[in-house]
Amino acid sequence: KQVERSMDGMKRAANSVSGAFKAVAISAAAFFGAGALVRSIRTFEDLQATLKAVTGSAELAQASFQLITKFTAKTTFQLDEVTGAFITLVNAGIAPTEDVLKDIGNLAAARGKDIRDVAQAIFNATTGEMEMLKQLVIVARVEGDKLNVTYKGVTETIDRSGASIVNFIRTLSQAEFPDAIEERANTLSGAISNLEDAISLFFLEVGDAGLREALTDFTKFLIAGANEGKSAAQVIGQTLATAVRLVQTALEFAVRHSKELF
Repeated sequence: KQVERSMDGMKRAANSVSGAFKAVAISAAAFFGAGALVRSIRTFEDLQATLKAVTGSAELAQASFQLITKFTAKTTFQLDEVTGAFITLVNAGIAPTEDVLKDIGNLAAARGKDIRDVAQAIFNATTGEMEMLKQLVIVARVEGDKLNVTYKGVTETIDRSGASIVNFIRTLSQAEFPDAIEERANTLSGAISNLEDAISLFFLEVGDAGLREALTDFTKFLIAGANEGKSAAQVIGQTLATAVRLVQTALEFAVRHSKELF
């Protein structure tokens, strides 16, 4: 009987610990999940605002974002990476269609690069900066308004323009790495990347359903409260300062009269 009572006690203790662990785990998941949700909503809102500024209208920005999400779903790239590459290409005067993104993405995947790196290399090349192309095993030299571009020992002369550089990159990618994105997408890393994108898009839909607007209103309410509470903050600060000085005075008195007290 004593053994049975001990076993029952151990079971109750184990159940108690298990319950506490579950509560902590659920709380932690809720905390970090809420943080990830808010970060995703903020990130997408910022990206969409940038797209609107770059494309010139809310309609074009929305159409661009739909193209980006459709393309990203088939790749190991993240939405913010593809959006960044899209914006860089637009700034270079290049229309980033889905086919353009695919060819640039294949080269990035083959070289183990962020798609933004390839887009930035193209942008830099239009301004005469060729260093980033070397990371893609491409050597380019400026010759007036032309570029001598070398890959695997073969040199080709092209116009020094965004369109010509993109055409060169696309032709190279189509010939050398036509399936690089697909091959990476079929790996565990690719599956995890696509899961992350799916979660991010889910968070975006949650935000669009009203949470983003509610969070914005709540944040503005807190800002107003903080601004209106400045006088209260001064009172609290003065009160705490007085308390600290009283403690300091008491300690100084104790130190000065320690011999008499002890």
